Amino acid sequence: MNSYLFMPFVEIEVRLGTFDKKFDSCVDHIYFQKIIKVLESYQWKDIEYTETNEIINENIKKINDTKIIMKENVITNTIQLKNSPFDIRFSVNQEFELSTLSSFNNPVIRNKKRKSFINENFKYDLTEVDETINNITKKKYEVELELLVTRETLTWNSEYIHDYLECKIYDLVNIVEPMEREKFKVKLLK
Repeated sequence: MNSYLFMPFVEIEVRLGTFDKKFDSCVDHIYFQKIIKVLESYQWKDIEYTETNEIINENIKKINDTKIIMKENVITNTIQLKNSPFDIRFSVNQEFELSTLSSFNNPVIRNKKRKSFINENFKYDLTEVDETINNITKKKYEVELELLVTRETLTWNSEYIHDYLECKIYDLVNIVEPMEREKFKVKLLK
């Protein structure tokens, strides 16, 4: 797993959600609020608040009319968790900035309010989203964990990265559904 950290423009993330034939990266509003409340009680290196407007077509998104990003998926693994209100999706992506963009057909519009809780090697992003598809707008709540590429994480071996992410996932899930750490096991890569 550590080889992914050396890829240019890499993003390694885990999303909470539910799986029923297809992964849905939304969480219940009550769970979202509970997670935010607990995370706000911790000490963080930084807490950032951002608001963005994204126009998305397939794997390309335009952010705040200033930046165009193409997201290429490297791997994705959806994991169903037992005795949990959540399932998770582990993914590795590369994000490339583009200079120009052709027009979008039937874009998805996402207005996002994000609070990021940042430590040295990871961050939790909690995002309220107003998502519009075909002129129908829905409110969504998203929770994700991102492993940051740092001098320290570049020295970690694959097993350590896996265990580190598993621990951070457990911390999130345990806020909503307390469980014994020893019984919480996930296999991020197949």
